Amino acid sequence: MDEYFPAENAFLVSLERARSLCALQHYLLENNTAVLETTDMLRASVVLSVSAFDYLIHELFRIEVLVRLRNKKEIEYLQIPFNIGVLEKSKREELIDRFVRERNSHRTFVDPQKFSEALRCFVQSPWNNIVAQIGVQEENIKQRLRMIYRWRNRIAHEADINPVLAGIELWPIVNEDVIEAIADLEKIGLAAVSMIREA
Repeated sequence: MDEYFPAENAFLVSLERARSLCALQHYLLENNTAVLETTDMLRASVVLSVSAFDYLIHELFRIEVLVRLRNKKEIEYLQIPFNIGVLEKSKREELIDRFVRERNSHRTFVDPQKFSEALRCFVQSPWNNIVAQIGVQEENIKQRLRMIYRWRNRIAHEADINPVLAGIELWPIVNEDVIEAIADLEKIGLAAVSMIREA
């Protein structure tokens, strides 16, 4: 186990929780009447899995900053306040940890561009590395991540309401699509962990 393991494990556990929601929804759909509405379990699964991915990237960023600080390795594109840099070593790490958490607290790293901006502090071309590990064309994997992110935003910010028919209907959602989205987030997330471990 290394310093990245807790973040990686939390990510995987969260994805398993999202898959469990899908399994429960499938079971209820198969074993109950059509009167029981179960699709909100799938929507919750989408939100949970995207949140888990975002959490993972936040944690990888924070942990790698601290690892590089300890090992005196360069961190590109990261600026810290001068007063933190001149403190004694024991206080500096704690304040940098807090600074990174606060700085990134309002950011999301799920959009492919934001994902790349965060991780290029440590790796020259993050997407080249991810693509090499996953074996998918760069534009395809970015498009897929962007689609999943927009899907989550539609659920979280628009209640997944279809504006056609004056908003009385939700967008359709299918168990298999959610399971595939979780699998894709898992591939990208684990590739990111591997990339940062080797950085």
